[in-house]
Amino acid sequence: MILLWIIGIVVAINITFRLFGNQILNFGLKQMVKRLAKHSEEQSQAYAKFYADESNRENVFVDRDVKVSAPKSQENKKISEDDIAEDIEFEELK
Repeated sequence: MILLWIIGIVVAINITFRLFGNQILNFGLKQMVKRLAKHSEEQSQAYAKFYADESNRENVFVDRDVKVSAPKSQENKKISEDDIAEDIEFEELK
C-alpha cells in the first residue's frame, strides 16, 4: 500500500512538472533575478555611501585642471610576535 502511495506521488510530481515546468522555471528565475538585482543595488549603494564621505577620500592634484580622488590608505599596524604567539607550558610525557 505504501509503495502505491510513493509511486502515485512520483507520477503526480512528474505530470505536474511536465505540464507546468516552464511556468515554474520562469517564476523561479524571475524571483532569483529580482533578488540578485536587489542585492547588487544594496552593494552599490553601500559602496557609494562609503566613498561619498570626504573624510575617507584623499585628493591628489595631478594638474591644475585634473584632480584625482582615491580612498585613504589604512596605516599598517606593526604586529609583534607577542600578539601572534604565546608561550605554552608543555608537560613531559613518560
